[in-house]
Amino acid sequence: MKVTTVFHYGAVDIDTKHLVVWVLLDGASPDDLPTWWSSDGTSRGTSDEMCDSWLRSIAATVRHRFVEAGWPDADHVTVLFDADERVEEGGGFFYFK
Repeated sequence: MKVTTVFHYGAVDIDTKHLVVWVLLDGASPDDLPTWWSSDGTSRGTSDEMCDSWLRSIAATVRHRFVEAGWPDADHVTVLFDADERVEEGGGFFYFK
């Protein structure tokens, strides 16, 4: 697996707790990649333990970068993962609605 895209969105003008960061993955069949995987336990799909460990590590790195940038409550930034191909087939940004 490899990271292909990282982007964020959210109503951060209302409250910084609404920040969401998406990490899109490639390098394997979409069937082998996680679906709406979140390190907070709200994942829609499953992945194996090694994959989970790698995804948790990336989520921690993303949060750490927000800490370095001085983002308020950076430890609670929501970081989610999915397959780039699945998102594209699902309508791009509309996939997330």
